[in-house]
Amino acid sequence: MDEPALPLFAATDAQQASFGPDELDPDVSSRPLTEGREVVEDDRTLQLSLRAQPIAFLRRDLTRRGIVRCGDLAHI
Repeated sequence: MDEPALPLFAATDAQQASFGPDELDPDVSSRPLTEGREVVEDDRTLQLSLRAQPIAFLRRDLTRRGIVRCGDLAHI
């Protein structure tokens, strides 16, 4: 036994039937994120990242500037 569609669903079905596949999902182009930016965005939205530690992207510069790692403080 077929029941008539509810008005809301019937209107939505009719509207979607008038669109082609290309109109439903438009092409979007964007530049890929750098690894560092991915970590920043993960941390900003999720408060964690499984990709890398944010400090890993700064470690070389910090070492060059003479900043001591926390793990090395016990040996100083």
